[in-house]
This record gives sequence, structure tokens and C-alpha cells, in this order.
Amino acid sequence: MTTQPSLARQPSTLTEAALDGSKPRDYLFLAILSCFCPLWPINIVALAFSVMSRNSLQQGNVDGARRLGRNAMILSIVSILGGIAAIAATIALNWGREHWTHHRRWTVRLFYRP
Repeated sequence: MTTQPSLARQPSTLTEAALDGSKPRDYLFLAILSCFCPLWPINIVALAFSVMSRNSLQQGNVDGARRLGRNAMILSIVSILGGIAAIAATIALNWGREHWTHHRRWTVRLFYRP
């Protein structure tokens, strides 16, 4: 009977986090905060990565928790910045449309008097 090597990632027993006593962050608060932004597919994935990071840390997989936490942080930041950009673009486009409509009304009144 031959044994085959496993392709699954094994939890690391000696990492930088274990040496200095700190645990990797899961950025759950940031992921929940990003759920209030209008980029809903990205922030849901960030929340899933954050929860998976927390579960990996509880199972002892520090490397996996660090990797998933970093992905959660990046996706949360992208979601927050993208949401701010989408809100700003919506406000700018609506303000521009209202400004143009108001300006056109006055132009029509000035030049086309019955």
C-alpha cells in the first residue's frame, strides 16, 4: 500500500504570528461596514472571506486565516471606495441634469416669448 501526498494545505505550526503572539485579523467589522455600500457583489464576497478567515483561525490554520483576512480587507476597501465613487457620480449626474433642465427653462422663456 502506497501513500500519496495530500494536496490540501496543512496548517502551519511556525509562522510570524505564532512567534510574536499576535493573531491575524479577519476584518469582520470592515466587511460589515462595506455591506452598506452599493457594490453588493463585492462586499458580500468580502464578508464571506472574513467569516472564512475567522473559521480558519479557529481551526488552527494561521496561514489560511491570514490569506483570507487579507482578501477580505482588500475587497472591503474596494467596495467602500467604489461605493463612494458610485454615490458621488450619481449625485454629480443628478445635479448636472437638474442644473441643465433649470438652465434650459430660462433659455426657452427668454428667447421664445409668445
